[in-house]
Amino acid sequence: MLFRNIIMTTLKRNKARKIARILASTFFALLIGLEILPGWLWSNTAFADAPEPTPDRLAEPVLTEHSTQYEEGRYLYWMHCMPCHGDFGQGLTDEFRELWPEDHQNCWGRGCHGGREMDEGFPIPKTIPAVISESGEVLPFSTPEEFYEYLLTTHPPQNPGYLAEDEYWAMTAYVLAENNLIQVGKEIGPNAGILTGGKILAVCAIGVLLLLVFVVVGYVRRNRQDENSDSHEDGEKTLLID
Repeated sequence: MLFRNIIMTTLKRNKARKIARILASTFFALLIGLEILPGWLWSNTAFADAPEPTPDRLAEPVLTEHSTQYEEGRYLYWMHCMPCHGDFGQGLTDEFRELWPEDHQNCWGRGCHGGREMDEGFPIPKTIPAVISESGEVLPFSTPEEFYEYLLTTHPPQNPGYLAEDEYWAMTAYVLAENNLIQVGKEIGPNAGILTGGKILAVCAIGVLLLLVFVVVGYVRRNRQDENSDSHEDGEKTLLID
């Protein structure tokens, strides 16, 4: 009888440990998956041996539902700034203008941005300098706030102040990051640190994982208490039989 009780207790412990190991493995798998899955999905969207296509330097950047401030700034730069400042912030160079269709390469031609009365576009100068460099020396601003105020009051040239406040901050963050003046992904502005859709999703995922940990710990503790109680009862029965 005692031998049978020992076997049953051992089996219960092994079962509890096995379940705990499975739940713990699931927890860590989910945790690792949240970290590596987005990158894995991105890296596997095309065959590894497929030739890399020539990138379209004028292509519209992709925005997701949970885009970061940097990604939003990149999109806004493409929409409002790139035509004059270049896809890499190099300025309105001859090389950059040659990327456009032939009838769009002369920015100062008739009907465009030459400043004539019948031109459809707003006038632009013949020389537009670079706004992005590795050293960041092309930006004459000492703080993000100073650069933000400059963009707010001067851009877009045809309608300064037209964009929303958070859009100006997004463009500020993007250009500063491209100049290596702040870290890519660092949020700036009065709303920096406020939970966005992507952050809320991450917080919820972490909450679920923590809940799973508590469930595992509670299950193991309860199982141990049951085992101790069974062992105590079996010991008492053995003494009575003896």
